[in-house]
Amino acid sequence: MIDTNSDGAYDTVLVDTDGDGDADAAGYDSNNDGVVDQIAYDADGDGDADIVGADTDGNGTIDTYVADTNNDGVADTEYIDSDGDGTIDATYTDADGDGQWDTTPGTTTGGSTATTAPDLTTA
Repeated sequence: MIDTNSDGAYDTVLVDTDGDGDADAAGYDSNNDGVVDQIAYDADGDGDADIVGADTDGNGTIDTYVADTNNDGVADTEYIDSDGDGTIDATYTDADGDGQWDTTPGTTTGGSTATTAPDLTTA
């Protein structure tokens, strides 16, 4: 655990989930309320976060995820639970890699609708 802002309270936790000696998950308490509200996970061990989650409404539950699903180092999918019920309400994708979302809320390329948050262990 790390106190990044020197206020005497830990606000960052690093976790080695696969036992290789390197941290591949990080949690951060960005608003200093004692609850982790941002997470980052390196699913493939390349040193880059493949999925990042944030508690954007401050209720203690991660509700927005941004993922790099093709491992090119650039986020290409965003999942949003806008009402905090644990179900993804909107999904945006950038299938062509131009940095712009290609899809509208609630859809993905291919026409399927996301209904749950992505599995952090397989991102």
